[in-house]
Amino acid sequence: MPNETQVTVRGFVGGPPLVFVTPRGNRLARFRLGTTPRVRDATEGWRDGSTDWYTVKVWNDFADNVSRSLDKGTPVIVRGTLTVETWTTDDGQDRSSPTITADSVGVELNTGTASFTRVVRGARIGGEPPAPRTTDAAQLAPTPWDLPGTAGEDAAAPGASGLPDDPADGAFEPQPDDPAEEVLAEVGGS
Repeated sequence: MPNETQVTVRGFVGGPPLVFVTPRGNRLARFRLGTTPRVRDATEGWRDGSTDWYTVKVWNDFADNVSRSLDKGTPVIVRGTLTVETWTTDDGQDRSSPTITADSVGVELNTGTASFTRVVRGARIGGEPPAPRTTDAAQLAPTPWDLPGTAGEDAAAPGASGLPDDPADGAFEPQPDDPAEEVLAEVGGS
C-alpha cells in the first residue's frame, strides 16, 4: 500500500511468542524484538550501543509457525510494515511502541544453523501437530540463552537471559482500546 513504512530489522527475540485468539477467531502471535547496534568508540573500541525494542505481530497460520519456531534469544530477521501503536494506561499515562506487522520472519544464520519443516495445512502427518506454546512462565523450559544457574524461577529475573532488559516488560499485554487486540482466550491458557 502507498505511504506504508516497510522495514527489515535484524535482532534477537526478547521472549517466547504469545498467541492470542481474537473475537473473530483470528490467531495473533506477538513477540518482542531487540536490536543492539555495535558502535566503535575511539577510546574504548567496539561496544554495544543502546538496544531498540519492537513489538512484532503475525497472524493466523504464520502466527502458529512463529510460536512453534522461536524462543527467547533466537536471532531473527523480520520484514514488515512499521507503525507506532499508542495507548493510555489505567493510571492515565500515554504509552507508545514501535510495532512491525511482519510479512516475513527468518532465523539469522550468521550465528547458527536451522532446519526447515514444511507445514501441510489440514493434513495430520505423523499424528497431531504440536500444541501451541503455553505462556505460563513456570512451564517454560530454560533456553540456551539462560545463563548458568538461572534455570527455573530465577530465569525470569531481569538480565538473566544475557539480553538487555526490555523497558516494555509488563506492558506487553493487549490494549483494551485497540479492537484488534481484544482477546477472548489465550491459546493454551485457561
